[in-house]
Amino acid sequence: MKVSRAKIEYGMIKNGFNQKALAERANLPPQTVSNVLRTEGTSIATLGKIACALSVRPEDLLKEEP
Repeated sequence: MKVSRAKIEYGMIKNGFNQKALAERANLPPQTVSNVLRTEGTSIATLGKIACALSVRPEDLLKEEP
C-alpha cells in the first residue's frame, strides 16, 4: 500500500515521536518504520500498527493519488 511519508511524519511530530519511539509504540522493528518512510510502501498490517500508534485511522495515512 502506498502511504504518505508527510502524513506519518506529521503524526510523529504531533505525538512527539521520533522513528524509534514510533517503532516501539507500534511494536515494530525500527528498520521497518525506516523502510516505510523511505519507500512510502507497506503492508496493511504494518499500516494498521503505525496508525494505531499515531491514534489515527489507517486510511488517514494513505497517499492521495492525483
